[in-house]
Amino acid sequence: MRYRISSNISVFFVIVLIASLQCAFSQRGSGEVTDTQKEEDLIELLNAQQTQTSENPVSPEIQQLRQRITDLERSNTTFQGEVNTLKSDIVIKDEKIRQLEIVTSSSAASTEQQESREEQRMPVARTTPSSTMSPYNSQYSEARVMFENSKYDDAIKMFGMLLEENRSNALADNCQYWIGESYFAKKDYKQAIIAFEKVFNFLNSNKDADAQFKLGYSYFQMGSMEEAKREFMKLKSNYPKSDYIVRADSFLQKIG
Repeated sequence: MRYRISSNISVFFVIVLIASLQCAFSQRGSGEVTDTQKEEDLIELLNAQQTQTSENPVSPEIQQLRQRITDLERSNTTFQGEVNTLKSDIVIKDEKIRQLEIVTSSSAASTEQQESREEQRMPVARTTPSSTMSPYNSQYSEARVMFENSKYDDAIKMFGMLLEENRSNALADNCQYWIGESYFAKKDYKQAIIAFEKVFNFLNSNKDADAQFKLGYSYFQMGSMEEAKREFMKLKSNYPKSDYIVRADSFLQKIG
């Protein structure tokens, strides 16, 4: 388009140039026109053409439009990059929130003071820990430290060994529960569900409500909303005084 405009302008000024020369020659009458006068007239007309061409507003406008197109393309590339960055930030922050929920639920249910109270409520049918630290209790504490240090595979192995050694120990149900928590922290929710369900095999376990909540939470993380809803409702029905009721209601609202 720019080439056509420039060509049309050149033809136009050639015509004007010829007409101007004819007019100049006719104005001088029948008198003799010298070569110097012709050159002066030609130079004057060429200068006028150059001045008008340099002041022509069409070419700069086209250049501005092209520059705007280039700027918009660059802006669009930058915008897409920012969108992708924001999406990545959302994924990272969502993962941090999930990990924080895991740590919070674990810490709330597993302080040494709470476990001390839980051990006092153990049924008589199971072995009651002695006042001194037994090898079983010591290994259990080591496994808990492994879990807190995110060494989940080592924790699962240690808790499993304790279960094989003595399933009637007062801390056996706790071992089973923390195996589930370890799988949950690894995001292996299927294995976590299997481990949490085994907690109910221990009579009068103090981890029943905890395991029931984490069953619902595991299904929720898997996207199995019907199963999650079922487990959260079971928590409200079987453990109405549990501290997890508030959190269960929150998940039920999300499920709808």
